[in-house]
Amino acid sequence: MPSHPSQTFAAVKARYLIAGFFVTTLIAIIAYIIIVPDDGQVTEVPITDAILGFAYSAMICVIPLLICWRKGLLRDFSLGEWPSAKQVRLYLSLGAPMVGIAIFAFFLVYLPLSYVAPDFVTAWALDDPRLIWWQGNTDTLIASGINIVTMVIVAPVVEELFFRGFLLNRLWHKYGFGVGAVLSSIAFAIGHVEMLGAMVFGIVLSVIYARTGSLIGPILVHMANNAIVVMLMLTEGALTGDIANWTLDGFRSDWWLAVAGAIVGVPWLAWYCWMHLRAETHPQPVEAVTEPE
Repeated sequence: MPSHPSQTFAAVKARYLIAGFFVTTLIAIIAYIIIVPDDGQVTEVPITDAILGFAYSAMICVIPLLICWRKGLLRDFSLGEWPSAKQVRLYLSLGAPMVGIAIFAFFLVYLPLSYVAPDFVTAWALDDPRLIWWQGNTDTLIASGINIVTMVIVAPVVEELFFRGFLLNRLWHKYGFGVGAVLSSIAFAIGHVEMLGAMVFGIVLSVIYARTGSLIGPILVHMANNAIVVMLMLTEGALTGDIANWTLDGFRSDWWLAVAGAIVGVPWLAWYCWMHLRAETHPQPVEAVTEPE
């Protein structure tokens, strides 16, 4: 069983975390509505989208970090110990099964819904703008580069810091690890279209963090997962030769991707959990968390 939440992370109250995240998200949505035109055409990767996405990802942790600074906690701030070379390889390899499970979960949720509520599935799950495209004007290439940096570097670091660092530790301190892992993973999943897969992803990373006492492992898994997604986007673009969205008929006919995702993801993740998570060292207990004033 996990040992104890981080004293530094758990010192930031959940209501401040949720309020800060809500305010940051609201500002990003308002900025998007004002700045990004909606012309209904998907012909390139908008550079304004990319810049706003980068800024939003970078700003998520500003409020909790300011609270830590105000409380004098930054002097003890740490992501944790860097894993061994073998552990790094294992964490990076875990990105592949997590992508497989995400694909399986995406179809598991949205394929049945596509026959019950096709307009909702099209608008919510399929009608997303292309994030990466190597053809087109200079703005498209710059925007694609920004999106790759955001997806592979910025988002994994910031999201793990917020959800597995601040939020998980606070909820862990208040309600225990199990409840904290589930609730923080639900909060993480709300920001993703593939909510079921994101929730499973969050729980797995919560366990890795609790077992090692370090955010480096979850960050590496998250980076590997997103890097594979980027490579799949590039591969899809090369095969299709266009930037068009997934159509409803195309989505339904690609049901086999769910089977492939399950075949790759489920056994691999089960093997990893059995062979490695049970052998990870537990973090050492720390003193009881002091409630912030």
